[in-house]
Amino acid sequence: MTTATSGSGAWPPPAASDGSARRELLACPDPARWTELLNAHDSDGAPVCCHPQPGLPSHQQWRTLLTVSLDLANGRLRCHDGGPCTAGEDSSWEHF
Repeated sequence: MTTATSGSGAWPPPAASDGSARRELLACPDPARWTELLNAHDSDGAPVCCHPQPGLPSHQQWRTLLTVSLDLANGRLRCHDGGPCTAGEDSSWEHF
């Protein structure tokens, strides 16, 4: 597994290399924890969280608009306006 460094630290996050730790993170009710797994930028080699690059033409600008959490067991949906790197505490999420 390749490790790269992003603004938030090493990619993949240390917990992502262990399958049981990854499952535990994904099941965590705190979005600041499970979004760590999605916090990958262009410099990490696998952009999930994209930001516009100044100087590029508009048709080459990309931005992650929404981060979504599906709680299928309880029939709930949570949305955060922005990418996973800006998702934090539960108050930044809309609940449906």
